[in-house]
Amino acid sequence: MIEGDRVSACRSCGARVIWATSEKSGKALPIDVERVPFRGSIVLRHEVAGEPPVAHYTSKDERAALKAAHERSPEEHRPFALFQSHFASCPSAARWRTGPPAGTTGR
Repeated sequence: MIEGDRVSACRSCGARVIWATSEKSGKALPIDVERVPFRGSIVLRHEVAGEPPVAHYTSKDERAALKAAHERSPEEHRPFALFQSHFASCPSAARWRTGPPAGTTGR
């Protein structure tokens, strides 16, 4: 968990989540508090003090580079684990997802 982040409970399952802003869409995105070894794909970046962190979805190449850096010098890096969207773990995720506006492709 990143210390100092405001943590709240999921209104469906009660799990603890960090609210971040999606780098791509600018929308609020619930992130599981605990990092997920070898499954996560999100890096949280604190860009503006007092604002929610920005969620950056890493590419396969970025994840490989992060893992390689960890393997070269594990004492200098946190354990290799990234965050995941709470939509990936919440049993009620479909209830909260919002798709693109009607009549658009979302791209």
